[in-house]
Amino acid sequence: MAKRSAPKIDPRWGHRLPSPLPTLDTDDPFLQRVQKWLRDGGGDVEVDRAILDPSPALRAFMLRYLALPESADLGDAPWNQSTYDALDAATKRALRRTHNAVEAAVRARAWGLYYASRTLLPWPEGRAAALERFRDGSPAARFEVARACFDAPEHLTLTEYDALATLLDGDATPDALRAIAYGARAVYARDPDAAFERLAPMLPLHAAREEPARSRAIGVLLALRTVNPLPARWGDALRPLLGDLVLGGHAVWALDGFTLDESWVEPLLSYLHLTPGFVNVWDRQALTLLSRVADARTTEVFVHALAANSTACDVVLTAFERHFDDRAREALSAWYEARTRAGALASWAPYARAQRLLG
Repeated sequence: MAKRSAPKIDPRWGHRLPSPLPTLDTDDPFLQRVQKWLRDGGGDVEVDRAILDPSPALRAFMLRYLALPESADLGDAPWNQSTYDALDAATKRALRRTHNAVEAAVRARAWGLYYASRTLLPWPEGRAAALERFRDGSPAARFEVARACFDAPEHLTLTEYDALATLLDGDATPDALRAIAYGARAVYARDPDAAFERLAPMLPLHAAREEPARSRAIGVLLALRTVNPLPARWGDALRPLLGDLVLGGHAVWALDGFTLDESWVEPLLSYLHLTPGFVNVWDRQALTLLSRVADARTTEVFVHALAANSTACDVVLTAFERHFDDRAREALSAWYEARTRAGALASWAPYARAQRLLG
């Protein structure tokens, strides 16, 4: 079969194919399949199984792959919607062709780097090879190695965490949120106490409303989502963020591992009412947090949620189980009667919970 030539790429929009990968010599038919699997970014089920418990020969081959600088050259497939929108129809088609071709090549090379790094993480020589590609790689390559590392954090040592923490210092843009989050996770995993001193100053609301501070703050919040339980000292850093729709939307997830008390009722209620004339009863996570501290102040929000958001009934019931006043009883009775008329099954958990509450 003739070797397929690389697609012709129009470079005027900044697209670049990954550098060609050198062929690694091997007489082993299975390792030849592994090589194709790495180049294609997956697609061979037997290789997928083999990397779960790689043989010495497979490990050695993966090390050879990561030793190639080209393994971390992912190419570039940028997309700018405003640029695209300004083009005529024919040029738009040319841009889409170029972008789709390069994006497919970038995706395959990225998965190859991820798979090789992830496979080798249990062994010191493998971690060293992955970190070499991390230190020399582009932001996109560094992200793939970090992704592999955090998919197997049980194998990481201080050496890896120190390297991964440098992601926190990279360019803070909306496209880099997950990379920043990996950097923040590394800082936290290395030393939770020192992490507070480094990360909390990135969260002040007045500073985080403008780029790039906003992106860096969101990256930190994404990292805090993975911490459970979240120490109490983070409360004062997170509470002010509920005054902003976007930052608050990330903060409520960071608070998932936090122990709330009644002092959080007003900030959470204020967050749900940030948009004038609108109660955001579709933010299920914020409602979940509020249900943990429900009291007389929260009844109207949960009554509204019960009427407007059918997916929130279990959260509403959790709140009512904590605080069940006359207004809540009236709303739940109407909800229960409507479900009864609709033929709700007695075994449906929310229906049964409502029945118990109503007595």
